[in-house]
Amino acid sequence: MQSERIARRNLVGLIAGVSTQAAWPIDSRKAGPAGDSPTSAERAAGVVPTHLEYPELDPRRYGVDMTGLSDSQPAIMAMLSVAEQYGTAIIQFPHNSTLRCDGGLLINTNKIGIDWRGSTVDFSHMREGYAIRFKQDEADVNKRPLRNAAHPIMNARLVGPGPDSNVGGMLMKDAGANLSGLKMRNLAFENFSTDVVLDVGTFCASFESCSFTQTSGPSGAGYSITIANGNNGERNSFTDCFWFNRPLQINALSSNSDTYFSNCSFDTFTTAFNVVAGMVFLNNCHIEGTADSAVWGFTGPGATLFVANTTIISQADKTAFDIFFSVPGNPNGGVFLDKVFFELGEHRMLTRLIGGDGNARATHIVQPTNTARPVIGGMLNLLAYGGFEHERYANDWQFSGSILPSRVNSPVRNGAWSLQLRGNAATAASPSSASAIRACSPGQYMQGEMWLLIPSIRETGASFYYAVLYLDAAKEPIGNSGNAVSVSTDLKSWTHTVLAADHPAPAGTVWAELVLTMNSPAKGESIAYVDDVILNVF
Repeated sequence: MQSERIARRNLVGLIAGVSTQAAWPIDSRKAGPAGDSPTSAERAAGVVPTHLEYPELDPRRYGVDMTGLSDSQPAIMAMLSVAEQYGTAIIQFPHNSTLRCDGGLLINTNKIGIDWRGSTVDFSHMREGYAIRFKQDEADVNKRPLRNAAHPIMNARLVGPGPDSNVGGMLMKDAGANLSGLKMRNLAFENFSTDVVLDVGTFCASFESCSFTQTSGPSGAGYSITIANGNNGERNSFTDCFWFNRPLQINALSSNSDTYFSNCSFDTFTTAFNVVAGMVFLNNCHIEGTADSAVWGFTGPGATLFVANTTIISQADKTAFDIFFSVPGNPNGGVFLDKVFFELGEHRMLTRLIGGDGNARATHIVQPTNTARPVIGGMLNLLAYGGFEHERYANDWQFSGSILPSRVNSPVRNGAWSLQLRGNAATAASPSSASAIRACSPGQYMQGEMWLLIPSIRETGASFYYAVLYLDAAKEPIGNSGNAVSVSTDLKSWTHTVLAADHPAPAGTVWAELVLTMNSPAKGESIAYVDDVILNVF
């Protein structure tokens, strides 16, 4: 094989083999060891080496300063232009070098990969632009994924001038499209305004074992990863990656993209996932928030966030913002959680796991009991308007009775409204009742909570009844499969009430129902108030 005759002195590897040789043959006769004159590849690139004692494609041959004291960007670009003269090459830097680049690098990823071998590449003197961009010169777009996959960029610490700068870490963009199959491995992005932008033409790019952090400067306003509006990419992926101390982490803006995160950790953020459009998938991940200053995950109309087999931990009280928030829109969008372990520790949670009026579903949610809040309160609320704050609150319920339940603005526990159920002696045959029905399968539970206020019921002889029932396809109760409670004593202050069936749904279950009823009194009038209802099926 021709490539076996090339002397590389372990400083550069030329990719060879049956599959790559067939796609783009290497003219190995162009390459040469150290000598007293430029090689044919250097002459073709118009590059004059400054240190001929080093072999061709050794960075030091072109004046790259391994100490980081001077700007090496021009020298690195000269070296890359020489490497482009070969069909394919992997540039290897000396181990653990420090390299200063006062300008960005433009890498022809169809032909060149770089193994920095543990080097620190210092872009902190840049003032604008991106530290790394890519170009392609393969005319056959179907061969570009093959070339790009064979030329990874790997094993470096990339340092920017600060999160409040105008310098980004990496821009993946090709207006000609098909910037596909790029491979990034073991890269540490540090102190950039934004770490990676996936833009036009980028798809099937992968980041493996990379980290994205901020170690100095004020909190930046830019997202770490942005899937730009022009991105049309399927299956851009991040595997075994880590985000830490980046206030804003994932920003998905393209409706024509799907992005995957596997075995990743998202830590110390304000908002981790801003999914304005497109689809974002998380699997086997870890999400750990330390603040309650914004929702942690947001989906816009038609956007979708899937979270599966993931641990979610809160290191702060959640009293102001929901964990996730789903905006209504395309019926296929929303927030979907499955097999999620949600841990509050000793912190309080007065908000919902998924808020908003858009699609939301949570299944197989595990939340350990904590002393600050009952276990149910941290879970998904299947009621869009459980606090009765929105004028469409009746969409959650079916009302019946001579005196229909209605919302009132006093008394209330939270917000401006609660639900009132009234009964009096004249309406004994038709009590005031509200019910909420949700889909349920055999083996699942319906559970939830509400806050109840009954100022005076004892004197009237009435009772307030609430029950969780399992129903068949015809929405008829299945035997005594639910759990019912009757209250005939006064509750003069708002009282937390757990809603739960004491066993799972039996065979034949299609629906589960929460029923609230104010039975009419023997005399006078009785009134019950209900607020902050949370209902779950899991």
